[in-house]
Amino acid sequence: MSKLEMLTPENSAIALIDYQPAMYQGVQSHDRLTTFNNILILAKAAKLFKIPTVIQYVFELQQDWARSETYEGVMDILRAHSPYGIQVRFSKWALGEHASEAGLKVA
Repeated sequence: MSKLEMLTPENSAIALIDYQPAMYQGVQSHDRLTTFNNILILAKAAKLFKIPTVIQYVFELQQDWARSETYEGVMDILRAHSPYGIQVRFSKWALGEHASEAGLKVA
């Protein structure tokens, strides 16, 4: 694509990263409702124009925790940098270290 070429459905894609309810706890720089509405506009426009869309990227790669070899690495990233990680740390504090992210007791 040249710098002068306009975006089209054929030469673009979109990644909506971590737009899920647990992530909104960490939004402080913008009004949460405005952020939500902007995401809806973007997602609906992508659907209308049939633009390839990837959502919630880390979780796509992790495939709902099916990849055990990367589980701890992903959790390290989330614990350090996301509201989801903050929730996991809080749950472990409140429920004790025996609590797992899946809600099952770790052996």
